[in-house]
Amino acid sequence: MKRRTFLEVSLAGAAGVLTDGLPKIIAAASTGKGEETFLLGGDVLVNRLGFGAMRLTGEGIWGWPPDRENAKKVLRRELHRIDSKVPVEESLGALKAAQDAGKIRHVGLSEVTVAEIEQGKKVLPIVSIQNQYNITDRKSEAALNYCEKEKMGFIPWAPIGGSRNPSLHTTGNALEAEAKRHNVSVVQLALAWLLQKSPVILPIPGTSSLAHLDENMAAEKLLLSPDEWKKIEDLARKS
Repeated sequence: MKRRTFLEVSLAGAAGVLTDGLPKIIAAASTGKGEETFLLGGDVLVNRLGFGAMRLTGEGIWGWPPDRENAKKVLRRELHRIDSKVPVEESLGALKAAQDAGKIRHVGLSEVTVAEIEQGKKVLPIVSIQNQYNITDRKSEAALNYCEKEKMGFIPWAPIGGSRNPSLHTTGNALEAEAKRHNVSVVQLALAWLLQKSPVILPIPGTSSLAHLDENMAAEKLLLSPDEWKKIEDLARKS
């Protein structure tokens, strides 16, 4: 907790944002662009750059964490995917009941299309979504644009590629020379790109290393011109 407070991180989660449960770590961070924080759901102020807690689970990410019961409680508050075999009204109805009972404040969805977001909003307010998105994987562009228009938080999972898209981590990738030119790592370049891409993007890169946590948080300091970012985007498309 002390480490998180020092780094001024208030976003955390595997597929969600934890702020009310971690009041000690809510603090103002700076992206250097005047877009330091995001008001989630209209009443929860969070920093735009945080960290993902998925890497703090058991061995192999999918293993059990030390406190199993607490993990189960957290998972019960999350609708990680919309099941095509279950009516949306039924899935979200359970969350609305919990919200009406005061057990949860806000609800977000994961891996959804624009149509699914709109369908969900007919049942209850949706304040954020979490879709796979990074500089080399932009399939969720339409969902991001929708979030911008509706002022919803957009949490990109695998913001630096991850194991499913390792191109950002391989030696000699298309962005490596450009990152060196700006005296940053490719990971920092990818995170900085997300922060400048949209004010509603809330990256939570996962790590279990303090050194990597420091490196990730430093990405907010990188400020480039629109032309420089366009060049970087063009390089990323070729990777």
